[in-house]
Amino acid sequence: MSSPTPAAHCWRWRSHDAAGVTNPAAGTVLTVGKRLVAAALVALAALVAAGNLPTHPSQLEGWDPGYPLLLGNEATGDRPWRGTVEFLALASARLSPTGAHHGAGTANLLPAVVVANGGPAQPLPAGLARSLATAAQAQNALTVVARVVPATIDQRGPARIVSFSSDTQHRNFDLGQEGRRLVFRVRTPVSGGNGSRQQVETTPMLRAGKPATIVATYDGRVARVYVDGRLCGRRNFAAAASAGPVLLDEELPAVCAVLGALLALIARAFAGRDRRSAIAAALVATLVALAMPRAMPGLATALAAMPWAVVGALIGAAAVAVASSRSPSASDT
Repeated sequence: MSSPTPAAHCWRWRSHDAAGVTNPAAGTVLTVGKRLVAAALVALAALVAAGNLPTHPSQLEGWDPGYPLLLGNEATGDRPWRGTVEFLALASARLSPTGAHHGAGTANLLPAVVVANGGPAQPLPAGLARSLATAAQAQNALTVVARVVPATIDQRGPARIVSFSSDTQHRNFDLGQEGRRLVFRVRTPVSGGNGSRQQVETTPMLRAGKPATIVATYDGRVARVYVDGRLCGRRNFAAAASAGPVLLDEELPAVCAVLGALLALIARAFAGRDRRSAIAAALVATLVALAMPRAMPGLATALAAMPWAVVGALIGAAAVAVASSRSPSASDT
């Protein structure tokens, strides 16, 4: 039995083809060479940088406690809403849709049902506005719970259901109606002083004369709007503030898969040639891939909203393990 040529030892660091080109005699699908590992390291560094280089913070800050807290319109009178507010609760915390559904666990701020007929805004106590602004910024969280009955679906602007603002261009937050949709805006450095650069717009779900229980919540990173316990709109402010907003939100499963594949590829370069080594390297890489995003603000935020995306890390690492598992060939006999 002849000994294998140096090229056949495709998983030994010093015996690789420098370009990482597959050697048919080695019986592998994927060969790890120095250039391939170097490229993987560069790609990994770029991914980490995208998750750690925010351009704007997403926390609640810059709120003006002197703004009036209003129902049914802006202070300027040009964003009227028509309908009934049966329940309203404001909290400096993120509440689950289950806990807040129909106001469970929250206190109604309204002494009686408020009917908005398109006239002037109806103010809430100034002390409530000041305490909410202070607490929300301190806790970096806000939840608005409202049970409303829109009078019509032909209301736009958005028409203000509840607004913590001085005019149409300056606000702390507002919840409004745009046709059959709801719009939730929160003031942060990334969303701007009007909150309109990163606003949540729900799917069309409002109906004239039909009650709707709304839970609009922001946890300092992600804004969500639930209607009758169902998620109808979401916006990842923290991902939008990062260097890779799309990659760190909608495409997160693919990003996790790439992360797992890159780490498995790097780990495999230092592992042995056999299948067990490939599997061990993939497992180690997967554990690292699952842990790394927690230290990357953008990825950590996205994972909190999409926890199942970690399956992508498993898939990516497994793909590299399968592709790099060395099968017997004539050169081994």
